[in-house]
Amino acid sequence: IGDYDEALLEFDTRLQQLGDEIESALAELGTWRSSPEALASMSVPDLAAVQDVLNEQRADAAEEKSLRSALDAKKSECDRTRVELEQLVRTFQPISIEQVVEARASRDSRWNAIKAAPHELLVLASDYERNVTQADGLSDSRLDKLQHEADRQSKAQRLELLEQELEATTSRLQSVIDRIGERNTQWAALAKACGLPQMPPEMAPHWLLQRRTVLDLLRDQSDFERQRKARTDAAEAARKTLWAQIKPEAKIEDAPDLAECLRIARDQITLADQAGGQRKT
Repeated sequence: IGDYDEALLEFDTRLQQLGDEIESALAELGTWRSSPEALASMSVPDLAAVQDVLNEQRADAAEEKSLRSALDAKKSECDRTRVELEQLVRTFQPISIEQVVEARASRDSRWNAIKAAPHELLVLASDYERNVTQADGLSDSRLDKLQHEADRQSKAQRLELLEQELEATTSRLQSVIDRIGERNTQWAALAKACGLPQMPPEMAPHWLLQRRTVLDLLRDQSDFERQRKARTDAAEAARKTLWAQIKPEAKIEDAPDLAECLRIARDQITLADQAGGQRKT
């Protein structure tokens, strides 16, 4: 039996410590705290499988962030290119080849008139100079407008390409969002099937480890309670046996506690030893 009272004190002290540790571990479960019975009844998924889900979620979250950033940049570039194109369209005043030919014909006609009547050079010179200036100006402007039109077409093609890229990026982003939503749905179904609380998958690894800690502490608590009961059962059996030997005529239910039984037994042994010594003398 040993020192029964001291052993019980050690058991009770350790059980008190375990109780405090269990309460602290349960508190660590946070919002998704569950009873020990519920924790024990869960059929939790493998931690590695949960980590795989979490890794996929993190990869998708990073891709979503990257795509959203790219989408914002594409939208800004599209808006800027669209404004630039609108400005080019507003300032575009086309000059036809017919206008240039007509101006050149007027210039040449004036020049032919001067050649036919040189004596009227002074009279016709100013008109001729005006015709030359107009023809050259229209020709130069047409070249400028051709460049302007090339710029407009280039800008329009660039805008079309940007809009296609924007549509493709939007489609990729939607695919990622759909994949995230589908995974969340699958995770919710898995958590329900396993009896887990409905928590975000990123919280699951820590929560599952904490659940394991609670269950380990509960197992230790159960072991100590079993050992304590075995000790008290042994002490109770010893108490009844001693009492039956000390006072066979007495009822078992009248037996005092174990310490008292041991004291009485020791006193009787001492008396017996003393009596035996007196007979020898």
